[in-house]
Amino acid sequence: MAGLRDKLKTMASLSEDWNAQAAAPEAPKTGGLGDDVFFYPLDHKTGDYTLKEFLSIDEESFFGLNDEAAMDLDPRRVLFLDTETTGLFGANVQAFLVGLGYYTNSGFCVRQLLMRNLASEEALLQKLDEIFQNFDVIVTFNGKSYDIPLIQTRMLYCRMHGSVPDTHIDLIHPARRIYKLRIESCRLSNIEDKIFHAGRSDDIDGAEIPGRYFRYIRTGDESLLSDILEHNRQDIVSMPLLACAMCRVLDDPSMSEFGADRFSIGRYYQRQNNPQMAEKYFSSVTDGLWSLPSMWQKSLLLKKSDMAAAVACWEEILSHTPDYCPALMELCKYHEHTTRDVKLALELCCRAQQTGMGQMKFADDLAKRRARLEKKLSKQ
Repeated sequence: MAGLRDKLKTMASLSEDWNAQAAAPEAPKTGGLGDDVFFYPLDHKTGDYTLKEFLSIDEESFFGLNDEAAMDLDPRRVLFLDTETTGLFGANVQAFLVGLGYYTNSGFCVRQLLMRNLASEEALLQKLDEIFQNFDVIVTFNGKSYDIPLIQTRMLYCRMHGSVPDTHIDLIHPARRIYKLRIESCRLSNIEDKIFHAGRSDDIDGAEIPGRYFRYIRTGDESLLSDILEHNRQDIVSMPLLACAMCRVLDDPSMSEFGADRFSIGRYYQRQNNPQMAEKYFSSVTDGLWSLPSMWQKSLLLKKSDMAAAVACWEEILSHTPDYCPALMELCKYHEHTTRDVKLALELCCRAQQTGMGQMKFADDLAKRRARLEKKLSKQ
């Protein structure tokens, strides 16, 4: 729904700007390609995170953010990229501003390539392709779905054979896996607010950006771009900090104070088929809203490696939540097939049938199980 709302805002903005009466330029129009560089010292800090941290980031955790195999990482060969575009959809959408961030020996540089008119797109793309040659890894926030396909499409349109770095880490996917349960919206600005505790002030709404740019094209008013350029720079600077923040909590459960995040990281490691780390994070959630789901997920991991520990887990769940149907069903199956205690299995089955899930979601399965157990018990 939010995506549709943004699209409607963008359409309204574009319509308003194109249909408005042309005003006299407030500043002389300029042409060609803008190429500006901004320098940030390594001790530049946002919340608890500094740019320097990325230089010592753990390679396995970093590449694992996108389920990539760990490889040698030179932080100075990593390129952070974010675009601002003339729209959200459509064949003629162009990236009028490409922000690029990279580490040097003395700090972090943000370079912004700006189309000062629509005719300078090819010059921007050629410059971008030259820059790509100097990097091995590209990092974006939603770039796999949007920024990189857009750039590649525009290069094809301009009959160019661009070479984007082969290894692409898109931070939006791990951010959603780790933080979505707690903060819901994983917009970069919301992550800065909720994770870095450093919210933006007077940040431009993304839906206004295309209209602002077209107004600049018509009037030459440079002030229309200042908010857009600042928004783009903040996005670039936030990406290495976000990578560090996620790798930090992926390394040690104690680095996160939130049960929702630790539960989410447990699921993250389940997805990566890493049961040891998954169990470690599930075990760290001992109280609060996410303690029951964590214990349940931990029991399913133990079921594959240590049945006795899994049984102890189910019994502990029932000591706190006596009507938790999945745990009753697992114990029922355990006693039916492993201990051969049919009477106890039947008691557990009957208890499961009386729960809400037992009367709805698992009703058919429990009815069949009960009939089978009653038949076994009658034979005994």
